[in-house]
Amino acid sequence: NQQFNREMNLLIIGDKDAGKTSLMQRYIMNSFDDELKGATDIWHKQERLSNDTIMKINIYDQEVYNMADKHCIIICYDTSDLKSFENIDKHRQRVKEYGKHDAIIMLVGCKSDKTKHGRTEFERRAQYVDGDSWKKYNTAYVECSAKTGDNVRNVFIAAAESVLLKGTRHKRT
Repeated sequence: NQQFNREMNLLIIGDKDAGKTSLMQRYIMNSFDDELKGATDIWHKQERLSNDTIMKINIYDQEVYNMADKHCIIICYDTSDLKSFENIDKHRQRVKEYGKHDAIIMLVGCKSDKTKHGRTEFERRAQYVDGDSWKKYNTAYVECSAKTGDNVRNVFIAAAESVLLKGTRHKRT
């Protein structure tokens, strides 16, 4: 690993079995385990961003960690589970209540390789990301599949680039 010059804290939250731990495992280790169960861990990875900044991304799995010091909070839901989708607002409310006021919030649809109950990505995005209730949040929307690896790295690159552009990162001490 190269020497990093920026660092960010990222928290992944969402319903049980939404794909949070698999998303991190695919990103960090480039592997997938269909039997993987949730974990409470901190993972680290460095990424070279578009402006040659090397960002150390500290990824916190689960909500046992304090939201108040996180630069980015990813709300995951399972694209194949309608209940998981319907619980997005509950998680967003908790972020609003406990999260850092200038944190980047990302909505990530996991398991995009599975059936989506007839709702298209456009319909979900229009209703939840572009809708009035999300406009005041710094929200991006991405769908990915930890199983296939599709779009997984883009989730974390988008988070790091957003944090860097927003200026909510801190220099390495």
